[in-house]
Amino acid sequence: MNGDLPEKVSGAIEYTQHNVMNWSVANKKGILRKRVKINALIIFNVGINQLKQHTKRIKAQNKFNIILNKRHRKYVGYLIFGLTSGWQYQKL
Repeated sequence: MNGDLPEKVSGAIEYTQHNVMNWSVANKKGILRKRVKINALIIFNVGINQLKQHTKRIKAQNKFNIILNKRHRKYVGYLIFGLTSGWQYQKL
């Protein structure tokens, strides 16, 4: 599954054992890697208004945490996970 992100940035999901998946974003600056449980909802290219709406909805449900890719905020892509953990930024 690839997300249509601008400037030839793509999101890739790689399923591994023990119900864990790796999500990565690669561009000319390096690679962002995210390791989370499989029960995750990934949304790309969401407008600011939609982002606020999703934030309110998810907070109301109190099931997921929203992690915004602050380092590449201009891509306006964010992830909704049922598990919290930090971004790891790796230079190429």
